[in-house]
Amino acid sequence: MDKQAFIEKIAAYAVKYAKKYGNKFPSVVIAQSCIESGYGTSELAKKAQNIVGMKHKGARVSIALPEVYYKDAAEQNADGSYRTVKNDGWYKFKNWEECIEGYYQFISISHYKKVWEADSPEGQIAALKAATYWTSLDLDKRLINLINTENLKRFDKIDTPLISKSVDFMGKKSAQRTEKICKFTPHHMAGNMDPVNCAIYHRDKVEASANYYIGNDGTIVAGVPEDRRAYTSSSKENDQQAITVEVANCSKEPDWKISDSAYRSLVLLCAYVCDKYGFIPKYTGDKNGSITLHKMFKPTLCPGPYLEELIVNKYFEEDVKKAMKNTNITEIEHVWTSGDTLESVAKKYNTTVEKIALDNWYPRERQIIVIR
Repeated sequence: MDKQAFIEKIAAYAVKYAKKYGNKFPSVVIAQSCIESGYGTSELAKKAQNIVGMKHKGARVSIALPEVYYKDAAEQNADGSYRTVKNDGWYKFKNWEECIEGYYQFISISHYKKVWEADSPEGQIAALKAATYWTSLDLDKRLINLINTENLKRFDKIDTPLISKSVDFMGKKSAQRTEKICKFTPHHMAGNMDPVNCAIYHRDKVEASANYYIGNDGTIVAGVPEDRRAYTSSSKENDQQAITVEVANCSKEPDWKISDSAYRSLVLLCAYVCDKYGFIPKYTGDKNGSITLHKMFKPTLCPGPYLEELIVNKYFEEDVKKAMKNTNITEIEHVWTSGDTLESVAKKYNTTVEKIALDNWYPRERQIIVIR
């Protein structure tokens, strides 16, 4: 089995059991499996089906076999030297899938509480290191490097049943996202392309990409990971803050219509994004709204007259609001008046200047700012 085949095999197990146990970042255990087992070639991987270097701690892992596998363990000291633990005990499993489930059982104790509280793969890795899951001094750096080079975060983002497939962009046609996600920008394909084919075309042929692709039948395909900005809107500033989507058309110009199935998926996807990142869908006619259009940044018909009419007339945002699960998000519009400063407005609404700046484009230049 080559490395990529190993990754795909373990990823399927990791996503399955991360969802079952409520862990947000299966990329971490995928990377651990690759490094700890040498992509399935280590003694433990072959003889004990243990691919994550899991030492035996009694009945903590209920899915493990009752027998213990014994072998010497090499552990690293704080000064970089090594010591050998003779005949150390390790969990043994029927197969690699049960090992991955066992891993989540193993870390489901208070000692690993911060692993579950982490808000990023890097945070989980730091918490595992602090909890001394391993003794290696540089394993954390190697795990993070592998997650980035193999784009393992693509397995973290499919956290909604809406997404049925993904296309690995391998870090192409994207850049690290450095701003908070607070916008949603729908585009049209200007044609009826299969969403997977459109994503692959973007990745391999043109300087374009999107976070998601929606087909004429409503299928949603994940593209550029959410933690990276796509090249979609002809605006770096917008794409840094927006989840961008390419939608297939069911008719050609002049209307560029989209199907009812595609529209429904677009609404549900936008509702999911708004719920996840905590903002309300709102079209304002300019780049300051949370729903923005490609044509705001470049002379283009995108997203096409049909979809644009649904957005401009507020039908789209109302449909999204109905589909949202988080109905407790509130917004206050503050009208900028003489004497106001960002500091005084922040104090008035019990928030921070930083939070206002995150939720608004160039707040000092605006007449109305949104307080969330």
